[in-house]
Amino acid sequence: MKIKRKQPLTPFNAQPKVGYKNPPIWGRFQKGVSGNPKGRPKKDETFKGIIERELQREVVIREGTQSKRVSLKVAIVKRCLAEAAQGKVRNLEFILKLLNQSAPIQADEDLSPQEQELWNACFKEKKSE
Repeated sequence: MKIKRKQPLTPFNAQPKVGYKNPPIWGRFQKGVSGNPKGRPKKDETFKGIIERELQREVVIREGTQSKRVSLKVAIVKRCLAEAAQGKVRNLEFILKLLNQSAPIQADEDLSPQEQELWNACFKEKKSE
């Protein structure tokens, strides 16, 4: 905004004294104009907020010959599940722990001995707590 400077007053117009706590008329705040037009700056975003925003971001993934747009959260889960299905135990343990945290899973009695052994190995930390 352009401030219009008034011409200095002549002794005939009797300008008030200019000095400490008496700024010239042309340098005073204008009526109806904010002294802080941009307002208060926004708060810095938290680390958790940044992660949540990025997990909502859409990415393109390929499943076979098709391309899909999904959130990054869904893409991570799909990738983790695919690697667990290929036999990567670390991903399988991670997925089972996440499932157990969200809703505890009860082991069915129709598990084979190998599956029961894997189940016990994945959740022995939970039982000891």
